[in-house]
Amino acid sequence: MSVTGPMIGTSAAGRQFPEQQPAPHSGGGVSSGEWLAIGLLVLLGFALRFEGLAAQSLWADEGNSWGMTVRPLSAIAAAAAGDIHPPLYYYLLNLWCRVFGRSEAGLRSLSALLGLALVLVTYLWARYLAGKGVALAAGLVAAISPFAIYYSQEARAYILVALLAAASSYCLAAYLVAVARAQRRLLPGAAYVLLALALLWSHYLGFLVLLLQNLLVAIWLMRQRPAARRMRQGLSWLGMQALVLLGYSPWLAVVIRQAGAWPAISQKQPLGFYLNDMVRLYTLGPSSDGMSRIAWLALLPVLAGLALGWKRSRAPLLWAFVVIFAIWPALAMWALSLLRGAYRAKFLLMGLPGFHILLAAGAIWFGRAVAQLLPRRLRLPAAGAVAAVLLLPLGAASAQGWLNYRYEPRYWRDDYRAAARFIEAAAGPHSAVILDAPGQSEVFSYYYHGAAGVYPLPRQRPPDEAALKRELSALAANHERVFALLWATDESDPQRIVETWLDQNAYKGIDAWYGNIRLVSYELPGPLQAQPTEARFGDSIRLLAYARADHAVEPGQALAVELQWLCTQAVTARYKVFLQVLDADSNIVGQRDSEPAAGAKPTDAWQAGEQVLDREAVPILLGTPPGKYSLIAGLYDASTGARLRLPDGSDHLFLGQVEVAPAPRFVADEALRLASPTHISLGPLRLLGWQTSLPGHQPSPQLSLAPGEPLSLVLYWRVQAQKPLHLRISLEAKGNSRLLSEGEAMQGRLAPTMWSPEELLREPRMIFLPSDVKPGRYILTLQVESEQGSGRVDLAEVRVRAGSG
Repeated sequence: MSVTGPMIGTSAAGRQFPEQQPAPHSGGGVSSGEWLAIGLLVLLGFALRFEGLAAQSLWADEGNSWGMTVRPLSAIAAAAAGDIHPPLYYYLLNLWCRVFGRSEAGLRSLSALLGLALVLVTYLWARYLAGKGVALAAGLVAAISPFAIYYSQEARAYILVALLAAASSYCLAAYLVAVARAQRRLLPGAAYVLLALALLWSHYLGFLVLLLQNLLVAIWLMRQRPAARRMRQGLSWLGMQALVLLGYSPWLAVVIRQAGAWPAISQKQPLGFYLNDMVRLYTLGPSSDGMSRIAWLALLPVLAGLALGWKRSRAPLLWAFVVIFAIWPALAMWALSLLRGAYRAKFLLMGLPGFHILLAAGAIWFGRAVAQLLPRRLRLPAAGAVAAVLLLPLGAASAQGWLNYRYEPRYWRDDYRAAARFIEAAAGPHSAVILDAPGQSEVFSYYYHGAAGVYPLPRQRPPDEAALKRELSALAANHERVFALLWATDESDPQRIVETWLDQNAYKGIDAWYGNIRLVSYELPGPLQAQPTEARFGDSIRLLAYARADHAVEPGQALAVELQWLCTQAVTARYKVFLQVLDADSNIVGQRDSEPAAGAKPTDAWQAGEQVLDREAVPILLGTPPGKYSLIAGLYDASTGARLRLPDGSDHLFLGQVEVAPAPRFVADEALRLASPTHISLGPLRLLGWQTSLPGHQPSPQLSLAPGEPLSLVLYWRVQAQKPLHLRISLEAKGNSRLLSEGEAMQGRLAPTMWSPEELLREPRMIFLPSDVKPGRYILTLQVESEQGSGRVDLAEVRVRAGSG
């Protein structure tokens, strides 16, 4: 029997694989052209992984990783044993940060380097199985993968797990080929043992990879002949696995103890859910909401790889392993969920290299199959062109996922950096910060350096309700306000004891999401002096009395307001209460919108004759200049936005003036949470950023409005000198300019002589389009003039619609 190529898993004996025969697609040496291609892949992978390492905040789990870097090496194992992860990654990160520092970029750069190594391992594995062309395509899609990039920029172990899973599988393939050919197997065998051991010491997901690898070897052994050979090879493999377990034995007791204590972290889902999420992550990455058409088209090369793989692969069993490797994490997550929900999207990262190899092979092989129909001179360019066309949808999907990750705030990680900077600006020594989940302590302490005391509550799981309420009462008695960061409350405070107590005993102000964490603030003003009123809103609701704090309010803090409502007849609609603090031009400098009693008393549940006590607090926006402002209150339909009218036809009730005090603390840029921050020096002021919107809508860089309608513009300045800055705000289109507003920066709000160095100034402007402006597309521009010169900044794109009249 003659053998023309190595077929792992055939029934041939070892003598049928002569030592001089090459391994699957070993392809000989590496040419200069291939080295150049590898270099370009490395540069691409490096740029995408190291660019923007510090663009997003660390989140809670990354804070835990940072906590491991400040511990001595001798304390890491004990700390990891109290967590749910083995310690290898923490050891590596600790040593890494001793050289590269503990900045956000320093912490994440280890993962970026590991992610770059994963690109190379994917290339090598693909080259070994399917040749240079497939390897280059696999390396390319691995380099641009938004799934891999995301976790290459996170200071956690998951990219290390993916790297070790792929590298150990590659070495396993080389080991099996060496055994089948009676070649030297010590090097690939030893490499496999070390990589498999490192995998187990990195994450418990490694057991799933070893299970799959053992299934591969079991099938391979069953196909070996004669029985004596199968026995020798089986014993050799068992010896390798014994070495892995021996090296892991110091941690086995921890694994056994933790296995019974792991809580369910997800709901049980059908298999289709895991497979669909797998495809979404492999194509679009984590920064996506669901599958798009382009993502489905990206699967076409995978289908080609499945159809052609069995015919074109020179090692069918190893190729089958790659296919199963790609979908194995999804299958394993589904199987585990039958016992206990254990799914997180990041767990599927292990299968990504298999997907990239399968997809690349499908594109290259299909291109070659099509090229065979053409004359010989056209085959090579035709094969490349067909493969490129097949890979284009994945490239488009990857670009979409990467752009979402980099530029869409709703996909960003939990923003502890911005939350901490805001609290630093708003909270003084008489404030308290509650962390409603102990896992936040390390990441919050990484960023927060303010004067307020920090209290991790609840202090135990499950919470002791009576003890927790006593501690909250004591905390409220000794502080003027409370800021609370709420995260993972289903685990730390499932009964919402902390938030419910604060809602009932304090005045809620801020309620904002910073990713998956909520920042809420509460004022604790003590008794307020009620002022009776007989304001009637609509036909069913009266305001009997209101009370408000009478002290000056600092920017970032909130003014406590108490409203006493009376329902005169049953209400069918759900109304929200609004409280606004307005400047002389009716620009909002503070606002609170909520259903009554922090949402606990919706109006459609009110009964005739029922009185409702509504405690609220109006937050004053950072950068608001000191001065006197107007406070108004009212109600509006939550579904339509229509305000209820008072008998005189007005849509709000004036509750008096509010004094805003000067900001006593520095306000960092990050506290503003600007979507597109800038640092444009314009003479005496530095423009930190701006927001454009239609009144009552979210900020947007593209606006559409009709002549005569208003737009809202907010400018954020940092003071550099106490000198005036002249502003001109215009609409520009093809050389035509239409002036909308002109005057000095902060005119009528705060004179330059009152500015302080590095002070933050917020300047809101309500601008009405001229009634005779022509429909078309314009650029909203800001032009400035000062002693230092002039400049221009483009603020937004404005589409002017035709007027209704």
